[in-house]
Amino acid sequence: MVADQQHGTSTTPVTVRGVAATSDRPGYRRVYTSSDRNEYVEFRQDDVQEERAAEHVEGTAPADAPQQWQLQSRATIYQVSVHDPDAVIDGHSPAMERMAPPTPRVTEADPRAADGPADGSAAATSEAAQRTVPSLASVGANWRDRCEGGDAFANNCAHYLSDAFITAGYTELQSYGARCYTPAKRPIRAREMREWFKSMATSTSTVLQQGTGWWAIFQLDASVYWGGHVVLLDSDAWQYYGTGWYGDWSQELYQW
Repeated sequence: MVADQQHGTSTTPVTVRGVAATSDRPGYRRVYTSSDRNEYVEFRQDDVQEERAAEHVEGTAPADAPQQWQLQSRATIYQVSVHDPDAVIDGHSPAMERMAPPTPRVTEADPRAADGPADGSAAATSEAAQRTVPSLASVGANWRDRCEGGDAFANNCAHYLSDAFITAGYTELQSYGARCYTPAKRPIRAREMREWFKSMATSTSTVLQQGTGWWAIFQLDASVYWGGHVVLLDSDAWQYYGTGWYGDWSQELYQW
């Protein structure tokens, strides 16, 4: 799977095989080492001596464009299971769903919380059924402030928002990243949802502006809460669908 090193610092050159992905941290490379993408390693890009295509070995790496990295000796490799609540990378736990977020500081300028599914939910759901990619409005129409599996964590922003995405038709999320432990399999980590937003987006912004349609948003102040927050915004109605709103954090807006 990983090849020569399980975790820690090596005293000899190390070979890592898998599928490249985007790390949450600048200067790092993430490589998925299991076909279900439940296991990955991360290492500093500066530690890479050689990068090349790798032959797929059954049971060791996903079949889609596997690669191989030769790392220098003394390279530090972090091996993580997305289901491991005790994993720590550079002092941060990826399992932020187990840490309650801070209380938002709400101002009158902020959008208001939706008090239920978006208006016209039947129409929005019907529209989604006719489209290759469901609309973000249909996600709002399926917001329930809960998970189909009935479970909950200390932080449920990604957990409950991914439930709305999956119910709207984004079923691929049921095999994406760290997921809840019920058969519902809802993604539970905001930083991982942010990467999925990036993969879907046709428009992006860092500025909140009314009257610009629906946006999937990642909000972050790493000095306060490293895991960040995800939320859905209807900027026309100026209301959000999510477990909270952090208007004083940085805003990453994604639209498709």
